Amino acid sequence: AVPQSSVGALFGPYDENLRHVEALLNVKIRTQGHELLVDGHPRDTARAERWVGQVTGLLDDGHSLSDTDIRTAAQLLSDNDAVDLH
Repeated sequence: AVPQSSVGALFGPYDENLRHVEALLNVKIRTQGHELLVDGHPRDTARAERWVGQVTGLLDDGHSLSDTDIRTAAQLLSDNDAVDLH
């Protein structure tokens, strides 16, 4: 589940950040309230889960992230599974 305080930033306007991540990581993301359900190849879903975890961690730590920052984070994880965004 995504913390309430992170939902708006993570999802983006009209869920645009989620759509970007879907295309980039080759997954399908559905939302149920604050829950994200990710379907796809296990390696791709693991990347999407890392993206969610790391971005929400940054937001919880008080970092202010733009939509561009959030999409760049997904690109970095797409390029390198082991990247640590912190």
